[in-house]
Amino acid sequence: KMVPDAQSGMALLDTAFKTFGDNAEGIVNKFVDNSGMLKQFGLDGKTSLDLVNQSLEAGAPSADVFIGALEELAGNASTAQDVFATLGLNGQKMADDFSAGGDRAKGALDKLLDALRKAPDTVRSAAFAQLFGEEATALQSAITGVDVTPLTSEFAKIPPAVDVAGSAMHA
Repeated sequence: KMVPDAQSGMALLDTAFKTFGDNAEGIVNKFVDNSGMLKQFGLDGKTSLDLVNQSLEAGAPSADVFIGALEELAGNASTAQDVFATLGLNGQKMADDFSAGGDRAKGALDKLLDALRKAPDTVRSAAFAQLFGEEATALQSAITGVDVTPLTSEFAKIPPAVDVAGSAMHA
C-alpha cells in the first residue's frame, strides 16, 4: 500500500499540495500513475513524495525526470551486476535485491545512491548512463541529492491517521 488508510492518504495529499504548490497536481498524478513501480522499490507514499521533493530541491527540473530515472533503473537493475560491482557493491546481490522488490529493493536503492555519491566522477557518469539512461547523466546531482533514509521534508512530519482526523475536527 502507498498509504495505510484513507485519512493518511488525505494527509499525504494535503502535504503534497502545501509542499509543491502549483505543481502539486501534476506531481500527484505522476505519483499515482507510477505507484506500482514505486512500490516495487519498496517506497510508500510518504517516502516517494519525499524523494521527489529532495530531487527537485537538488535540481531536477520536474518530478517526471526523477520518476523517469527510477523507471530506467527498474528496467536495468536486474542485469547490471557489472555496473554495481564497479561501484564497490555486490553486483549479484544488488540485482537480486532490486528484482525482489519491497524492503530489499529499498535497501538496494539506498546503497546504490550512497555508492554513487562516493564514486569518482568518471565511474559515476558511466554508471549513471547504464543504470538511469543517457538523459540522467546530466541530472546526477538531482539524483544523488536524494537520500532514501531518513525522510527529510514535510512528508516525514505527517501525523498518524488518528491525529489527522482529530486536528481536522478542531480546525
